[in-house]
Amino acid sequence: MNDIKKFSDLNLDKWLLKNIDYLKYEKPTPIQQIAIPKVLKKENIIAIANTGTGKTAAFCLPILKQLALDPCGMFAIILEPSRELAVQVVEKLKVFSSGFNLRVSLIIGGMDITEQMHKLEAIPHIVIFK
Repeated sequence: MNDIKKFSDLNLDKWLLKNIDYLKYEKPTPIQQIAIPKVLKKENIIAIANTGTGKTAAFCLPILKQLALDPCGMFAIILEPSRELAVQVVEKLKVFSSGFNLRVSLIIGGMDITEQMHKLEAIPHIVIFK
């Protein structure tokens, strides 16, 4: 972890680094330094960190890097415990993926099932469930 000083040390693609730079993210947080390399190696992890420490970026950035290699079909499913977190993940994915034609669908219980089925028929790259 100590040798990771900047996002470019995390083996992320140039287009992702450009978007990270645009967001004015200066350096990876400890959770990002640990999680991103492990997720890119397809290792299973369980990570706990305080609010505001960059957990969303820690899993979204490696997902986007891998998705860009073959952007066909459904690639990832993200489960969130609350509507607020689910919406936050959608918003972050859109910002992180600027310049990439990302298809993401948010599926929330209690909403119109027909509308949500249409979202899934569009074959999103990433589906977020609450």
